[in-house]
Amino acid sequence: MLIALAFCAEIISFFSDYFIAISNLNAAKDLSTNQSVSALVEYLLGMKLSTLSQTGGMCISALHQSSGYSFSLTWAENAAGKESELLYRVASLRTFKRVAPEWIRKVLVFSTSMYPIFFERIANVIKLHQ
Repeated sequence: MLIALAFCAEIISFFSDYFIAISNLNAAKDLSTNQSVSALVEYLLGMKLSTLSQTGGMCISALHQSSGYSFSLTWAENAAGKESELLYRVASLRTFKRVAPEWIRKVLVFSTSMYPIFFERIANVIKLHQ
């Protein structure tokens, strides 16, 4: 059990680093590396990921294919000296509609340092309802 928890923590940490790295890539740079890292993260988390570069910042769309749960995370740069933020929006709850906790249904804004906790909670919701 402890090994599984440690592995989950490593996955979350890896995804955190991945999100920061993707946000720092410009669209034309290192595309093959970006796709390889995306494939690895998709395999480890069981979620299909896609990235979009938007005017407001980088956006990652995530889909848990077996449940239909999907959401987007948008990276928003702040003024000089302030930590960047992430904007979470649920796109679809599908099979989680009746059992999803209230927080998962809301629009959330949180600092980038908090999103390992965010993904840990997302992983727990998915794991509990499979």
